[in-house]
Amino acid sequence: INVLDPNILTDADGSVWLSYGSYWGGIAQREIDPANGMLKDSVAQIRLAARPSVPAHPIEGSSQVFHGGYYYLFVSIDSCCNADLATNNYKMAVGRSASPHGPFVAEDGTPMMEGGSTVMLTGDGTHWMGVGGGTVYNDPASGQTEIVFHAQAMNQGGVAALWFKQIAWVNDWPVVN
Repeated sequence: INVLDPNILTDADGSVWLSYGSYWGGIAQREIDPANGMLKDSVAQIRLAARPSVPAHPIEGSSQVFHGGYYYLFVSIDSCCNADLATNNYKMAVGRSASPHGPFVAEDGTPMMEGGSTVMLTGDGTHWMGVGGGTVYNDPASGQTEIVFHAQAMNQGGVAALWFKQIAWVNDWPVVN
């Protein structure tokens, strides 16, 4: 797995974890030593999500948050930023687990290691495409869960725009407001 789009999670026990992934190789996780910021040698790579049945296995840009007793793994899936804007079907999806190490499952129960995920943010095909590359976090100041992500403005020739939105929780699943 290529180390692309790294993101940090501090779990409920205070352990620090780095999640990362490469477009074609799935999402993985390693423990970080908080004393020096380096990977702990004693902990092997943990696989969190993959898309084995999709050509090129497109999954990247992971982030994790803890909410309501679950860890949520957010990822970007499919194709982004192609010259042909109509083929940019990039979107953000999510799965959850009782553990920061999985197994993560989609809302329908499909394991994320088997390609399962619940799409929570996508382009509309007219105004916005290439929606993803996001980071989800719990804001300690406001108590809200928030997401920052990019999308391509179709009325501006696909120029990238940065978005910031709040997430609501409906039946313990995230929904972008």
